[in-house]
Amino acid sequence: MVAPGVARVGAYKGHERIDYDPQDPLKAFLKLSKTVGFWKSEGGRLLRVQLRPSNVTDQIAAANGNAQCKYRLFNADMTPSEWYVAQTLNEGDGVYAYLTGVQDESKIEVRVEVAGRIWKSTVLQQWIPVELK
Repeated sequence: MVAPGVARVGAYKGHERIDYDPQDPLKAFLKLSKTVGFWKSEGGRLLRVQLRPSNVTDQIAAANGNAQCKYRLFNADMTPSEWYVAQTLNEGDGVYAYLTGVQDESKIEVRVEVAGRIWKSTVLQQWIPVELK
């Protein structure tokens, strides 16, 4: 947000700006709110995914942090992203993977490796458990 009379110079002069009018501040704050909302939607969200079945997750939990969990996202036209590393956490009711940058329409594929053994899911919709085979 830039107040009237502030020069647009320096390292950030080419960046987006919102002109602030002290006589009509609502316009600038509404534009700021829309901009932040857009950034949040583009950045995605954190998704907590329960991994299954228990015979696989028992091995993940027993690996003491040496399991490697990766995931990739598929957009609406089913183009896959690169593989990203997911943190896993052994919680009271199971093992969970934490996936970042997930969009509402994203589909998800997960793979886990423990001591050279690999399990992977099919490409799945969100909001369901992930079965590793």
